[in-house]
Amino acid sequence: MSVALLPVDLLRPSQVRVLLVPIHPIRQETFRKYVEIISEFAVVSTTDLTKPDLTKSQYVQISGVAKYTQQMYEHEGFLHMNYVTFYDREHIPLEEMQPWRQVVAVIGVMHCQQIPSIGDGFKRFQSILTRYPSVLASRCFAFEPTEQQADDTRGCIMIPDDPKKLSFYLMTQMNDLANELLVAFGNMATHAEKRPMINGPMMSSPIGALVTSAAPSPMVASSPFSPGGAQSASTQSPHNISGGLPSATRENSIATLVSQDSTASMLGSLFAPDKTKKRTPARAQKIVGDLFLLAGRIDLAISSYLVAMEAMKAASDYQWQAATMESYYCALILSVLPKTGVWPPSEGSDQNTPESDEDLPASLTRQPIKPPTYRTLFQAARSHPQFRMLICDIPERYREIVSLYERSYQAGQPGNYPYMQIQGCLFMSKFLAAMWRCKFNGPITNGAGVLLFTPESKGIADIASNMGLQSARTGGTTGNTTGAGSIPGPASDKDRIILHGGLGASRVDVSSWAMKGWASGIEFLTLSDQIRCVTAITTAYALVGHKKKHGFFLRQTALLLAANIRGSSRPAGRMGSLPEISETETLPPIATPEAAGLLECMRNVCAAYGAGRTPSLDERINQEAGREGPKAVFDDDDESWVDDYFDEQDLDAPIEEASTRRIRKSRVKHGWPDLQIDCLKEFVDIADACGAHHDVVARGLRLLQRLHRHLSEMEQTDVMESLKAASINHTIPPLAPADSCRVPIVRRIEIVRQGLTEIPYPHPRSLLDGGVAADSTQAKDPFLYNPFADKGKIAKKDLGKSVLLVAKETAFFDVTFANPFLFALEIEDLQIDTSELDFKPILQQAVTIPASSRTFTVRLAGVPLVPGTLCVKGIRAKLFGGLEVQIGCLTQLLEIPRMRTKDGRRRPQDEAQRFGKWVEGKTPANKDEIPKTQPLWHIPIAVIPAQPALQIVQDAAAPTSRMLFAGECTSFPVRLENIGNTHIDLITVGLLEAYAETERVLSPEAQEEPEDVYERDVYWRNVRSLWVEKDPFGHERVGPVMGDVVVERIALDLPPGGVMEIMIGVYGKMGCTGGTITISYASTALDPDIDIATPPTTFYTRTLIQPVLLTVARSLHPVNMDTMLLTDRHDFSGDNSGRDQSNDRNLSIEEMTVDLDLELNMGAREDYYLFVLDMRNFWRGVFEVVFEVYDDPDSLKPTYETRTVVHAGVTKRIHLPMKRLHLPASQVSKRIPEPEWKQFVVGKTRKRPPEEERERRVWFWYRQEVLRRVRVRWTASGRQGVVGLRALKLAREMGQVVRRCAMGVDVQVHGVTLGAEGTWPVKMWEKTVVVWTITNFLAAHPHPSNPGPTAPSAIITISHRLIATILIIDVNIN
Repeated sequence: MSVALLPVDLLRPSQVRVLLVPIHPIRQETFRKYVEIISEFAVVSTTDLTKPDLTKSQYVQISGVAKYTQQMYEHEGFLHMNYVTFYDREHIPLEEMQPWRQVVAVIGVMHCQQIPSIGDGFKRFQSILTRYPSVLASRCFAFEPTEQQADDTRGCIMIPDDPKKLSFYLMTQMNDLANELLVAFGNMATHAEKRPMINGPMMSSPIGALVTSAAPSPMVASSPFSPGGAQSASTQSPHNISGGLPSATRENSIATLVSQDSTASMLGSLFAPDKTKKRTPARAQKIVGDLFLLAGRIDLAISSYLVAMEAMKAASDYQWQAATMESYYCALILSVLPKTGVWPPSEGSDQNTPESDEDLPASLTRQPIKPPTYRTLFQAARSHPQFRMLICDIPERYREIVSLYERSYQAGQPGNYPYMQIQGCLFMSKFLAAMWRCKFNGPITNGAGVLLFTPESKGIADIASNMGLQSARTGGTTGNTTGAGSIPGPASDKDRIILHGGLGASRVDVSSWAMKGWASGIEFLTLSDQIRCVTAITTAYALVGHKKKHGFFLRQTALLLAANIRGSSRPAGRMGSLPEISETETLPPIATPEAAGLLECMRNVCAAYGAGRTPSLDERINQEAGREGPKAVFDDDDESWVDDYFDEQDLDAPIEEASTRRIRKSRVKHGWPDLQIDCLKEFVDIADACGAHHDVVARGLRLLQRLHRHLSEMEQTDVMESLKAASINHTIPPLAPADSCRVPIVRRIEIVRQGLTEIPYPHPRSLLDGGVAADSTQAKDPFLYNPFADKGKIAKKDLGKSVLLVAKETAFFDVTFANPFLFALEIEDLQIDTSELDFKPILQQAVTIPASSRTFTVRLAGVPLVPGTLCVKGIRAKLFGGLEVQIGCLTQLLEIPRMRTKDGRRRPQDEAQRFGKWVEGKTPANKDEIPKTQPLWHIPIAVIPAQPALQIVQDAAAPTSRMLFAGECTSFPVRLENIGNTHIDLITVGLLEAYAETERVLSPEAQEEPEDVYERDVYWRNVRSLWVEKDPFGHERVGPVMGDVVVERIALDLPPGGVMEIMIGVYGKMGCTGGTITISYASTALDPDIDIATPPTTFYTRTLIQPVLLTVARSLHPVNMDTMLLTDRHDFSGDNSGRDQSNDRNLSIEEMTVDLDLELNMGAREDYYLFVLDMRNFWRGVFEVVFEVYDDPDSLKPTYETRTVVHAGVTKRIHLPMKRLHLPASQVSKRIPEPEWKQFVVGKTRKRPPEEERERRVWFWYRQEVLRRVRVRWTASGRQGVVGLRALKLAREMGQVVRRCAMGVDVQVHGVTLGAEGTWPVKMWEKTVVVWTITNFLAAHPHPSNPGPTAPSAIITISHRLIATILIIDVNIN
């Protein structure tokens, strides 16, 4: 509520104090509710009251005439009720001089829904009334009665739960209570007039009690205003007197207040009987005026005050005169205020507009009148000149009132208790603060301020005139109020400086009155009065916005409240809102209510000193924009963590480097560290004394977080021990991220990717039907380096966010902590904090983070129970022996755009932020970067449904480590077992081969022959060392499998617990060191529980990896190759000059010849040639070798086969007859194949002339065809394999032997036998028949050339492989 809407303190003398007490059992919020309802009836009009019959005996006083009671009813006015929930007995001595301080009525509040018996509740109320014997009236209200509760308790007023009639019921009861009070006020006025002697209040200061050698005995009396007169002292609760302490230790002091009863009056008359008796009539007149004011009879009250002030002025009764002036100006305000038309509100105003049903009578719908507020006063002063003059004269009058209070006692003298003048100063400071807030600029008489002290040197007025300011001696008009105009103020008041020409009040004026009250001897007051005064000063500075002074006095208030709580003896009065009324065994007393106010006070002190929670930038922007937004988890204080841990390079650095790096100091923050440390330490101590252990932990953590750099190791350890004591000995609720201060610091949370055999890989379901996976929607950069791509952007690390977790399988998280403190931090029950999904965390029992550690990684685990999206928010743990905390990750701060510049560096500190300033109405330039609604930060991780599990069963009989001979072919099984709970219906086997790195020796020109490139990068690359044997029970494979490494898909249905085998073929390939068998499996069947309308579009596979280790040894190897025509067995066409001489040896006839059973005629011999091969055994064993020749490469049956045995270290030459070849020009003209799997680069093959290139291509393709027609198999000790002949080269001379001419011609002479020399003998002049047989070896139809003119000719067409016979007759041989 705004201060302008609060009740006016200057009107307190007109308020009737009514005490509201709860009747237990009743909840505190219920009692608060009915207190607010009753407080709405704070103004009672006397026109609504029914005048009683004053002729009855109960209204007749000693004189027999109810004179004053009659006057109470003969007017139109208002009774102002002051409903309170506490009663301070310390001020009992002041109740005679100021009757508005006395509790004149008690109202009990009972809630029938919570109390078992109304009769028992009323008995408790009567028991409460015995504590207040001086009250004039009492009521007991029972709210919300039930039908079962009978209304048979006399004296208990039942208030039904009818919202439409509740106002009428309560207004009727308040009018009845006011009637009773008016009659009592008349009797009290009559009693006051007849008193022979009225003494002033005597209140002893606790400091004065230390000076005296013996303290006086306590004297306690009832109020003299009770209808029954003076009561026995035993009926009152005793008020014990205890000695106070000096100002340095005043928090342990207890007040000594002595009021005067009849005995005290007799004692006072012994010391100054004549002076007291002389002053008694004026004092009685003042009391009568106060009773008129309380009864609403303002005119009679003003006349009584005027008479009393004249008499008091003559008798120098300064204290009573000052009190009379306070009441007098209160009466003046209330007398002029109704004339302004602002208050009381008219019947048609908004305040009295009925909100109930229009059908109800007007008596039921009339709303209660609200009391005047500061806004009411200043609004009336703007519109009414007379009232404005009165309001502007109030500060001047209160300067006189305070001066009178100061003159009534002297400091250091017995009886000096400066509470009255201090209260007057504080009333005026609040009045001027409200004037400043309401922006009232009326001409204040002689200015609104007050002089604080007397200057030693003169000339203040001269300095003020030189500055253009107005002095109290020369400016303004002095009011001439009756009874006060001649009372001079202090002489030094003439040197007071008037600001703004005396127009309105300034914050300096408010501060002058507040500091005047602070300097008026507040240390002489009791502890509870000190708390009241310091709280009022704090309120005044808070209203005008003096934050530092507000924080200073707020801290003083908190220290005084703490002393009040810690004191060994409790004062009689309570500073809380609920009286201590339930002290029976069945109804335990309510906890001290001042503890909540004390803690709130310390929170505000911390905020004023910069040690509290500062709103984040997001919150301030939301507030200025007028929009609602979630409270930020992190505030500006966390920027210190960002400064320390902005650089994350140490997270990826080696452990040695990271552990030796020092923590950097933070940026400059506003506030004084030493003051903040003291403030937070006091907060911790006060919270511990109040039993607020949650605040002990929260403020202790804040102290460690923000100011640990300014604390020594011992101080940090002390704070840690206090936190541990609070956590172990008391139950502390879990702290939210905004309260736990992020201790320890969670720098990074990284989701650990599963092992290779547990990672689920997503695939589109279109692949199951033979479709193609969709390409990525994000275009890839085709450049290896693009200087313009992602310029200035930050490379974000994945940190495992792309990991797919599997439901009901353990997930692991690597959490990196930092401990900036100088002590080791112990953490218990560490676990991951998640949301959105059911997650079962696995607790980490105990972890100790070393002191000053920047990186300390702990691996946490948990099991997601259902599929979906898992949100990782941070961690949960127990600190300091049992404090449950919830800590967010620092990564979210590093991801905020305002934390970084465009190039990724730390943004420099703003100057306004450096000094803790925030300009209202000014938002940062980058506010658009912050969304209107900011969801809580988290790491989203996808959780997929449960997946199958497969394992490889290791079998010693089928080892995966093997030694093979070059060219050897074998196989081994891989046994798989389904260890999961799901059927597996898809298995794919991928084979990856590994090769030893070989150093390639190139020519000096760094060029290679195309044939060599083909052998290495085309042929041998296509020879597979590993493959899936699809027919494990068929014929045994001898040769290798050609082709690229592919993935074999196996269709099956493997139930849980099922076992299957996959046969893997192996070929001994030189240079191959092994490989990896990758088995991917999945369950592609849809779950029947899934809605068919929205089937999943993805299935997941897992992979098993089985390494294979191979050692390939060199065994049989061809060393030389040659070719030879069968027509000439003595000469070899090949050049053997380069033959290895070590292989030359004497060969047997068997070894040098082919099969003798091969019989060919002369013509057939020309179609064959001998393929000569030297085979060497490099191994230590014997090999049986089979040589097979295929005239048709596509045939499965060899044309020719021979066997031999090659012993260890022996080289054997083999002669194989092979049919000569003729390849068409279309084939031999093809380019030599080049590798297509390599990236496009500039070729390094040797460039040859075109003629040479054409010839090399011809012999390359003839060599390919020859090697296709020859296969060499071997067996040894149960093993088998093939011998690769790719090392053999076909030279030009060898190729001419292999190649046959395109056309073949055979000549036969009829009747003539071929001679030994290869000729046909023919006689001269004999007619002979010669037959030419021509064979076409081409695939086309050639046409012979035209013959000459003299030769016989025949033009024929010869098809491929067709023999044409031409008969030519009449051949003449000369």
